[in-house]
Amino acid sequence: MKLLCLHGYGTNAECLRAQLLPTMNAVGGDCECIFVEGEFPVGKSVFTGNFDPPYWAYYKDPAFDSIAQAHELIEEAIEVEGPFDGILGFSQGAALAMSYLLHQRITRPDEPSKFKFGVFFSTGFIVSPECNYKENEIMAILNRLTDDDTRTFYEIILDPAHRQHDITNASFMEKLSHPGREIFSELAWEAGCVCKSRVQLQINDTVDWVERLKVHDLPREAFPRFFNPIYTHERLSIPTVHCWGHNDSASLKRLSLVGRELCADGRAFFVEHSGHHELPVTLQDAKAVADAIEKAFYLGRQQNVIV
Repeated sequence: MKLLCLHGYGTNAECLRAQLLPTMNAVGGDCECIFVEGEFPVGKSVFTGNFDPPYWAYYKDPAFDSIAQAHELIEEAIEVEGPFDGILGFSQGAALAMSYLLHQRITRPDEPSKFKFGVFFSTGFIVSPECNYKENEIMAILNRLTDDDTRTFYEIILDPAHRQHDITNASFMEKLSHPGREIFSELAWEAGCVCKSRVQLQINDTVDWVERLKVHDLPREAFPRFFNPIYTHERLSIPTVHCWGHNDSASLKRLSLVGRELCADGRAFFVEHSGHHELPVTLQDAKAVADAIEKAFYLGRQQNVIV
């Protein structure tokens, strides 16, 4: 089993290697892990532990050009180190892996997947690298908002204590059709999670996207192009494993659930471990995840599927 492994925000390959140790020890047979680090230097994150810098991120904000640059890292790894059986990621790394797979599924629907299965721990927000992804759906909604509406919207999602009903009950929602309200509610919630997760994971790096939100200077066209099951109709058909902590925050759990919902029914295995926003630590949790990984691995080897 050969895996391409992507770390979380504010960590590095050495950190992920240690985080994966309990799970990899529980996986039967030989397993080769190839680690690819992000290119953006960032500060220490809450799950860095005692590991030394430098600390990396694949992208610092949900801007589509940053996502596209991160996709190139995966392409380079495939070319130099491939082929791989599976792709594995934690937090931002899991979100990047899913973004790559979904983008391939959408733009190259007739090509076989470059990975036979995927493993996603505590998946973060999943963003398209295309600036015009779902352009009509997203801009039709955002263009109905006045400047005052947009300012109110930004203030809501920047508040780490905001709840979903703060968006759904906002006065500007009355200007949208029922489908528009449903879509915008999901998009606004994901944008809010970007801001919430920075607080929950103690991320203090200055990010242009957030700073522009604070001064109400983010153009509508720069709104993140999230992959979301409410309007992303494609599903990953390769076997996948989704794992998150029982004690993780509600907002971070929901981001992971979005990732799971973007995968085909019957091929997505789910494991909830006993920890927080982290990889499995206990022997029991590691064994449960290892069993799911082995199922996905053998299922993926049985047929050459489209992503």
